[in-house]
Amino acid sequence: MKIYSFAQVSEPALLRDCETVHARERGVTAQALAYLAEVDARKAYVPAGYDSMFAYCVGALRLSEQAARKRI
Repeated sequence: MKIYSFAQVSEPALLRDCETVHARERGVTAQALAYLAEVDARKAYVPAGYDSMFAYCVGALRLSEQAARKRI
C-alpha cells in the first residue's frame, strides 16, 4: 500500500490535485459502469461460471455485496 506524504505540497497544489484525481475517478467510474452494463446485457458472466450478475460482481470483481447491489 502506497503511503502519501503531503507535507511539502502547497494548499493551492493540494486543491488542484484533489480536483484532478476526483475528476479522473468520475471518468473511471463511468467506464466501469458501462462495462458492467455490457457484461449484464450479454450475460457474459454465465460462460465465466457465474449464475448472476451479482455473483459475478462479488466473485470475479471482488466487490462487497453492498457495492455490487449499488452497481446493478
